[in-house]
Amino acid sequence: MDSVAYTAYSADGKPIPIRAGQAPQEFREQCWTNWANTDSTHDILRTYTPTLENCITVCAEYNKAYAANLEKNVGVGGGYCVAITIVKEHAGFCYLKNGTGTNDTMGSPGSYSSAVLINSVD
Repeated sequence: MDSVAYTAYSADGKPIPIRAGQAPQEFREQCWTNWANTDSTHDILRTYTPTLENCITVCAEYNKAYAANLEKNVGVGGGYCVAITIVKEHAGFCYLKNGTGTNDTMGSPGSYSSAVLINSVD
């Protein structure tokens, strides 16, 4: 199955850039992928979302707020969300990730879907 590109939109129907004037954030969807934590990557946040697309939107909104806080020199941590994984069989938990590393579906590839940010965060 080919991966699908997805543009994140805010509640007002507008595409979500990282910073004003930039291109909208686009993600490449990846079926049967679970970006597991590694020594160099970690989960930024875990939340419930009913769909992969909703999880992508949470990541995009997080990135927009993260960039705004950096510009204001507000203390922030976690890094940009550059990937997400949703666990479909466990209440739709959405994990925002600071990177990709190892794809570990723990023997149940149908339980996971992921996406990676195509745009540069710089």
